[in-house]
Amino acid sequence: MSINTILGVNLMSLFITPAWNHTLALISVEAVSTQTTNSPGDISRLPLFISRFLSDIEKIFDKNTYVADKTAMITKFDKVLRDNKYVSLTGIEMFRPTGLQVPYIEYVKVLELWHRELIDVEERLLAPLSKWVASMLGDPSKLKHLTSIDKFDLIDEVALVTAMRGTVAEKDRGTSTSYGQLIQRNSDWNIVTATVNEMYKEYLASTPANIHKTITGISENINLLLTRINENPSTYTVSGSVVNTLAKVLHRIGREVELYGVHGYNLKVMVNNLDQNHTRLNEILK
Repeated sequence: MSINTILGVNLMSLFITPAWNHTLALISVEAVSTQTTNSPGDISRLPLFISRFLSDIEKIFDKNTYVADKTAMITKFDKVLRDNKYVSLTGIEMFRPTGLQVPYIEYVKVLELWHRELIDVEERLLAPLSKWVASMLGDPSKLKHLTSIDKFDLIDEVALVTAMRGTVAEKDRGTSTSYGQLIQRNSDWNIVTATVNEMYKEYLASTPANIHKTITGISENINLLLTRINENPSTYTVSGSVVNTLAKVLHRIGREVELYGVHGYNLKVMVNNLDQNHTRLNEILK
């Protein structure tokens, strides 16, 4: 299973306007370590795993695709709507994020779910993992007890993907809909814009560049650990389960960070979409 596959489907088919077209090619955890003996074969594939992992992380944090611009937040829609009643607006053609099947208010609730789960990825997952790997470099005896990463606070990826699947149609590439399909009541605009603006600002404040740096540091330390295992096998003693756990560390980081990157991109798309609709209504109703 690659890091962009959960529930047997391609994650990228579930999100608004996928930000990339490449297929992530990480070696599956199962393929990295299938042996249980302490032999060179157990770790021979991990360097390639790490190399591909870092390559894909670079794509996730490509500044032209993922790092949101610090553009002005969307303003309220009160002045645009003025005295126009909802029923008189329902037939107006509006912009929508590609494939969106539900009203804005429902989609924003899903974005809020993603935000709550992913916004603290560095503090919740990456920082503890970084200390964990560094501690094994300083104390090789800890390798003997390395059998699971369950002690870390991991998100429920399936819940996030399932929620998103309920809002987006994979084969629908349309980008327009009616006002009545997008908005349930005029007051929704201000609720949606306030919520999206707050999430967008918080995402920018989480500093994706720092997360990228932390991930690179973890990967480099795992590579260093592998070097020491090869050069000093009597000191750095490992088993197949240890190697498997090291692979799972990167595999899990990749999956969560990819979701984090997708969330940032979807927020950016939503901000742009709201801006387009604000301009459109302003032109039609002025």
